[in-house]
Amino acid sequence: MSLQGQIALVTGASQGIGAACAFALAEVGADAALGSRNLEKLESVAKTIEGAGKKALAIRMDVSSLESVNAAVAKVLEWGGKIDILVNNAGVTKDNLVMRMKPEDWEAVLKTNLDGAFYCIRAVLPGMVRQRHGRIINVASVVAETGNSGQANYVASKAGLIGLTKSVAAVVARRNITVNRARLHRHCHDGAAFRGGQGKNIGPDSPRPHGYGPRGSIGRALPGLGGGRIHHRSRTPNQRRDVHGLSGPAAAGRAARPRARGRSWPGLSQATGRC
Repeated sequence: MSLQGQIALVTGASQGIGAACAFALAEVGADAALGSRNLEKLESVAKTIEGAGKKALAIRMDVSSLESVNAAVAKVLEWGGKIDILVNNAGVTKDNLVMRMKPEDWEAVLKTNLDGAFYCIRAVLPGMVRQRHGRIINVASVVAETGNSGQANYVASKAGLIGLTKSVAAVVARRNITVNRARLHRHCHDGAAFRGGQGKNIGPDSPRPHGYGPRGSIGRALPGLGGGRIHHRSRTPNQRRDVHGLSGPAAAGRAARPRARGRSWPGLSQATGRC
C-alpha cells in the first residue's frame, strides 16, 4: 500500500501520537505537513522525516484560532498544492472536579479539542470536494462514551468530536470523502498506539504495548494502514449503515465495505501513558 503523491496535514504533530502519525504517513509515501504551537519540537520531527528522504513541512499552528488554522492551511496548499488527508490530533487537558473547574479551563479545552477540529475540517473540505477525494481522521477517546472523573471538559470535547465526525461524514460521502474517528483508550502516548506495525522505520522506536495486534490502533483508522473499528456515516446506496473495519485499499481510495459489526481494536486496554 502506498500514499505516494498524497499530502497529509497532522495537527498536534510535535510529539506523541501526532508525531507517530506523521512518521507512519511519511513511511508509506505521503508528504507530511506538521502543525503545532511548538515550532521547535515540530521542526525536529520534520528533520527526522526529511532525514529519511521524505518531504515534510513544519508550520506554527494554533487550532484554537480560526485565523491561525486558515493561514496554516493556506501555507500547506502553497507548499503541496492540495490536502488529501487531515488528522485532527491536537488536544489539551485541564483536569479538575466540575465544581472546581474554572470556566476558562472549560473553554480552553473545548476551543482546542472541538472547535479546533471544526476549524480544520472547514478549511480543508473545499479542496477535497473539488478534487472529489479526501480522508479526515479525528482522534477521539473512549472516555467520550464512558465519562471520566475530573475530566468533564475533555470528555465533553471528545463526545462532541464523535458527533461532528458522523455529521460531516453524512454530508461529504458522495464526494468520495470519508470522515472517521479513532477511538482510543485514554492511556496511550508517544505513538505506542500507532506503532504496532507501521512507522517503525522513521523516527524513534517505541515499545509495543502488550496485547497489541499487528497494527496499532491509530494506524487502523488512518487511510490505507489497515482495518479497524471505523464509524463512517454514509448516504450512498451501498453504504447505508456505519462502516466497521475499513481496510487498506478501500480506506485509501475505493468505496468502503461494511463488515461485521462489533469488531474492536486489539490491545486498547493494555496501552500505557495518556492521550
